Amino acid sequence: MRKLTWLVSMALALVLTMASCSDDKDTGALILDHSALYFSEGESLTVGFTPENLNLSTLSATNKPKGWDDVKIDTQKKTITITAPAQIKDDMETSGTIRFSVSSTGGVVTSAALFVGIVNKVDLRDKAANSYLLSKNETQYTLPMPLDEGMVPARVSILWQSDVSLIKYLQMEKDANGTPDHISLFIGASSSTDKTFHEGNALIGALDSKGRILKSWHVWVTKYDPEAKDGTIEVNGYTMMTHNMGALASSSKDKESILNSYGLYYQWGNKHPFIGPLYYDCKNGASASMFDEAKKRIFLEPTAATAETGTLDYLMQHPRAFLTTEKKDTDWAAASVQQPLWSASSKSANDPCPKGWRVAPAAAFEGLTIKDNLNATTPEEEEQLATDYRYKFGWTLTADASESFFSAAGRKSYLDSKIQNYYDDSLPTRFGEMQPWVGYYWTADTEGSLSKAFCFWLKLDDVKASGVRNGRPMGRANGMMVRCVRE
Repeated sequence: MRKLTWLVSMALALVLTMASCSDDKDTGALILDHSALYFSEGESLTVGFTPENLNLSTLSATNKPKGWDDVKIDTQKKTITITAPAQIKDDMETSGTIRFSVSSTGGVVTSAALFVGIVNKVDLRDKAANSYLLSKNETQYTLPMPLDEGMVPARVSILWQSDVSLIKYLQMEKDANGTPDHISLFIGASSSTDKTFHEGNALIGALDSKGRILKSWHVWVTKYDPEAKDGTIEVNGYTMMTHNMGALASSSKDKESILNSYGLYYQWGNKHPFIGPLYYDCKNGASASMFDEAKKRIFLEPTAATAETGTLDYLMQHPRAFLTTEKKDTDWAAASVQQPLWSASSKSANDPCPKGWRVAPAAAFEGLTIKDNLNATTPEEEEQLATDYRYKFGWTLTADASESFFSAAGRKSYLDSKIQNYYDDSLPTRFGEMQPWVGYYWTADTEGSLSKAFCFWLKLDDVKASGVRNGRPMGRANGMMVRCVRE
């Protein structure tokens, strides 16, 4: 009986092995040089392809956007040339996906997809920075990819993004000499029937052949344009953005607006941003969802700050690491890191703002006061004020005849990276009085081993005692909002 069982097992293993070998032999792959091509009307572009175990005589375009019929396949040169419609008429599509089908030598059908479109094109190669603000939908953006000498990139990757539909067709591109030197990506839908503007934030990186991150860049996708009318305010001689870094709105009119107005958090001196809250009221201190390149849910990584982790190189390789400390007035950076990483006088190499902008110095916040009417003379009026402002989660602040809404996003705690926006235990008030919210903004100024923050708060039991404080020294391990000013 044992011998029979052994024979059956061996026979089954042999069948599975043969099936596996047969599957490997029968399947193939069609690898395109690009995942997307961007055209002008009537323009012809060519993409190369690499066949693996394919019968190229069966290669054909099985699906095309309406009007995109001029597709020529050269199996000898292993190229596909596509010509865009000379004119987009009512029954045609401006963009879409061409799908190519081909059989392997074993008869198994495989396919590959190529996005094509007549779309807007924006070249930002002259605006190298640690972040890029992209404000146009249905647009192909070209970004610079400045690398240090000796860095050899193998690919570019989405390190995290706030929306699985945010960054499309991320590609590393080469110059005329074949050297990788810029990045291409698409903001918009993959077909002409869906033009939803997916706003949000992402971190992209250039990786070497071993998967090591060489450089990284924040991509801020939003309808907000600081160059547009009312995109900035003039305060204390500085031109300041009306939105926090990474924010999609600047308003408290409803819960969605409040949530979209928070933006991103930064540990002082670190150029990598951290995702904002999951809920408009920062409930449970929870952070919003993030996704990797494969659209898998990923999370922040609270990591104890040590001599090993508190370095710029460690943060580059661990872009989701929020470095925690046990004491509030401490730094995430190790003693070996040259300070300061941000500068109040000029834009530093680690500054997180887009080209032409830098982290606001404390002087930019000086004199900002609460515009909202907090006057009350009776207990009934006091109660009404508390009711009115309890759910605003921010103040409209004013100075020099300018005003802007500032979100009360609290801070990501140095202890565990959770968002804390409901009290401030260092100001002269009892624990729990200062509810339900408080706001913190980093400035680029330092004070010894600490850095200065701009903060404001709602005092629920005495709304008139709510206030604003500029230049408060705080430990750099806190995660706070950032406002940018023009260089």
